[in-house]
Amino acid sequence: MASSTLPGDFKPLSAIDKAQLQKKLRDIKYLIVDEKSMLGLRQLSWIDDRLREAFPNRNEEFFGGLNILLVGDFFQLPPVLQKPLYYDKEVQGVEIKGRNAYRRFDKTVFLKVAQRQRGDDQGAFRSALEELRLLQLSMESWKLLSSRVQAKLDDQEVAKFVNSLRVYATKDRVNEYNHYHLDRLGRPVIQVIAKNVGPGAAAAPDDKAGNLAKQIPVCIGARLMLTSNLWQPVGLCNGARGTVYDIAWAPGADPMRDPPCVIMREFDKYTGPIFLTTTDGRKIIPILPVDRDFLVGATLCTRTQFPLIVCYAITVHGHTTVQLFGHGWRGVSCGLGGEATYFAESQGSACWQFRRSISSENRPA
Repeated sequence: MASSTLPGDFKPLSAIDKAQLQKKLRDIKYLIVDEKSMLGLRQLSWIDDRLREAFPNRNEEFFGGLNILLVGDFFQLPPVLQKPLYYDKEVQGVEIKGRNAYRRFDKTVFLKVAQRQRGDDQGAFRSALEELRLLQLSMESWKLLSSRVQAKLDDQEVAKFVNSLRVYATKDRVNEYNHYHLDRLGRPVIQVIAKNVGPGAAAAPDDKAGNLAKQIPVCIGARLMLTSNLWQPVGLCNGARGTVYDIAWAPGADPMRDPPCVIMREFDKYTGPIFLTTTDGRKIIPILPVDRDFLVGATLCTRTQFPLIVCYAITVHGHTTVQLFGHGWRGVSCGLGGEATYFAESQGSACWQFRRSISSENRPA
């Protein structure tokens, strides 16, 4: 069940939409909720209510009797405009229901071995991240992280990050940076407009419509990121990045009015079968539009769009929905602080993968 089936204010489903949800989830035994730190009490209450609708034979049980796994780290990003699950002061309304639902979780498993920052050579980085997580940074760790500030790196090291992903705190900074890099390509840019079905669907934000954008600026040579798991074993997973090779329309379509039917892409780490190989060795595959169902109020809507976004920069909250990081990844954190800094920098497997665009004057005591 995607977060897009949870509206801003919970409303019971219509009979038709309820029947569709019940059919969609009838064989589901486990629901895994990732990034639990970003889940608020109200949202957990909505999940509980929606699952009671989805499983009417068990609607007297929490979550409709479904097995729920909450995964994540409460020291990472908190929920937006909601009280976190661990909030221990007075709550009201649906927050009380959310707290009661959260208290039904009675088993906790701690994973204590860091898998991303492995090896003896990353011991100091692991220690720095653990201290940053607890806001108890030692002088040694502060010096280690400060060593990645741009002003302290030589020109050769800075040059390694020229094409790296930027991580910003706000959408405005992301949009500005992405627009700048698209403009630098010097190519015609088209806006791929999504097809929406249902009242209010066209106005739904991306994160409420299955992570499908209302419109995507695209041109040949643009760097785009996949926002859906299409074929994970070969690298077509949420967060996979690459470059646009070509854009094509269906026979008889008007490119001035109609959206393209396919975007031909090269992916950085794709290992599956290919559609064509260019003369310079690039492996090109087609990406097609996908459909996503979501709710506007209590009405089931659909959006059809390419599961892609421009990816010269993303927000730190955007990290929580994509798999960006791994061996060889490089990124630049720009103006982040608190939980955002810990979250962004803990995603790399080594300290050298980061460059910080500004320095912090908050030295440890």
